[in-house]
Amino acid sequence: MRIAILSVTDTAFKLAEKISKKIGGDIFCKGKDFDSLKNFVADIFTKFDAIIFICATGIAVRMIAPHIVSKLSDPAVIVMDERGHNVISLLSGHVGGANELTLKIAAAINANPVITTATDVENKFAVDSFSAKFDLRPDPKDAIKIINSAVLRDETIYLTAGTETAKISSIAADENKFAAMINAAILNNEQIFITADKVKLNLKPQKLIAGIGCKRGTSVEKIFSAVSQSCEMINQPLERIKICASVDIKSDESGLLEFAKNLGAEINFFGVEDLAKKITEYKLSESNFVKDTIGVGNVCEAAALCCVKSARFALTKKSFDGVTVALLFEK
Repeated sequence: MRIAILSVTDTAFKLAEKISKKIGGDIFCKGKDFDSLKNFVADIFTKFDAIIFICATGIAVRMIAPHIVSKLSDPAVIVMDERGHNVISLLSGHVGGANELTLKIAAAINANPVITTATDVENKFAVDSFSAKFDLRPDPKDAIKIINSAVLRDETIYLTAGTETAKISSIAADENKFAAMINAAILNNEQIFITADKVKLNLKPQKLIAGIGCKRGTSVEKIFSAVSQSCEMINQPLERIKICASVDIKSDESGLLEFAKNLGAEINFFGVEDLAKKITEYKLSESNFVKDTIGVGNVCEAAALCCVKSARFALTKKSFDGVTVALLFEK
């Protein structure tokens, strides 16, 4: 998850630093990174997976209002007071992960989490949180509310993944079982859906993309190890990767080509101009060494972003032995 932390005062900046050190995130400050908060939010709203405002809730609401589209695509939005007393999950609590991130921040800085979604207040299963947890896209959208309402009424709901069906009682108790069912269905290209009475909600696997950067002559074994470790970090099977991507000067790199071939994944290569556009558009961090070497300072994240129109970062850039990897899901 890529997180933007927006601070508009010196006190807010100190809190932003504390949050960034505890859970990660890029800090953007008024007067340094932007002059107009309104324009900056418009620029980054679809480029980050989560946006943390350290300001009054009313300000945050006015900033995001023109850009809200859908609970299935909007970023998680969180608001905090500059003293760090309260952490408020404002937008995309379930699919976007704002509720989970709110709890994480609150625990990290000893703040009060404020979550208002009904299923969370009642401590019950939410189908949109479930789908986000397993990187599945719920469809149709209208069925989400119907099934969550059924849960609140204590009606029985079922998960079907391929040939297996299981009653959903508590995701906490059955998470490993659900994960095994879902992963098996994904790898076998089988249907996954949740039902409540006669209502059916399809859960469509999001495409996993691996952006990969590597030193010249890196072996397939090193690339395999780096990408495998990256997938383990997000609890996903390596086989779920459908697309690999890198910079075009690596298009003859035997290790990369062999890795993609063995995985059965498509591999795409992009020019430095394309990568540079994504670096600017998404405000990606750059390595000066890599930039001096090939012309751009970020390969793995930028290349992965070139593969899709919109994406959610499952894993931001991680460095291994001569290999960098970023993983993202197509929205």
